[in-house]
Amino acid sequence: MDFIITIDTEADNQWARPARLTTDNTRCIPRFQSLCDRYGFKPTYLCTYEMVADPLFRQTVGPYQESGRAEIGSHLHPWSTPPFADGEGEGFTHQAFPSELPIDLFERKMQHLTEAIASAFSRSPTSYRAGRYGFDASHVAVLEQLGYLVDCSVAPFMCYAGVQGRPGGCGGPDFRTARPGAYFLDRRDVNRPGDSRLLEVPITILFPHRPSAWWPRVQQWLVDHAGSLPARVLRRCGQAPVWFRPSPGRTANDLLRVYRVARRSGLPCAEMMFHSSELMPGGSPSFPDAPAIEELYRVLERTFEAIAADGAYAVTLTEFRERYRGTAPRAWP
Repeated sequence: MDFIITIDTEADNQWARPARLTTDNTRCIPRFQSLCDRYGFKPTYLCTYEMVADPLFRQTVGPYQESGRAEIGSHLHPWSTPPFADGEGEGFTHQAFPSELPIDLFERKMQHLTEAIASAFSRSPTSYRAGRYGFDASHVAVLEQLGYLVDCSVAPFMCYAGVQGRPGGCGGPDFRTARPGAYFLDRRDVNRPGDSRLLEVPITILFPHRPSAWWPRVQQWLVDHAGSLPARVLRRCGQAPVWFRPSPGRTANDLLRVYRVARRSGLPCAEMMFHSSELMPGGSPSFPDAPAIEELYRVLERTFEAIAADGAYAVTLTEFRERYRGTAPRAWP
């Protein structure tokens, strides 16, 4: 099974909606890259416009890609990527989902971000994740036209339709019918396989605990009835989808359980994700201080050691796209 690390590489503490964007977490990336290098893992840094505009970031991360140790892709935050519509701009407190943008504005922002990355690193990006997972079927053709080969925006089992984005907007996407795995995207529904050239590599989100891990119909019911009292009780008992993502309180064993379920399920890859700002003390609410960062690294090291010992093949997103010969994930029963 292939192992993919994707990092939303963005300004510090975006969750706080800061009045001014800072990119201090750049200084914390080399330590993480060194950890990846030790195990032969190759992260994909999915970068926002403000990171690419930072000379220190370009000097830091550019050599990783040049030496084949990482990939630089794109990550669209509409509120920090020109051109701006009325009411947008740095520090805009309403962080729009890209899927809420008029398609012409989305296209112009993506072109601007893509050209900025190509200019900064002398190579056009071919991998993408939408900010806030705000991906829409209308984006597929735009990404194809700009030369993208792979997207990783889909978060199986999740729904963001009720989450605030643009004022008066429709909220985020609904991925409840998406399945783990990889598939070439449909041009009308990003949760389904189709005939586009853009490969979808969803974030690895699985039900790792029995009995729900065994029964897709139970998983479907838990997703469809997430707000009900029985579903909430079952979630508290561990019957819930779990992200392959380091987070507070999540141990290496927790992460490895998701990885092993992915392997047993025959998935073509396990894709871990997190944010570059989570590598910096105080860069996120998840890891507020130096002790929290040290615990994060202890978890990452134990996890990486076990995955390397398991013989997983480490690839970037675009390398996975080049290797992919699998079939579409199984639809809901």
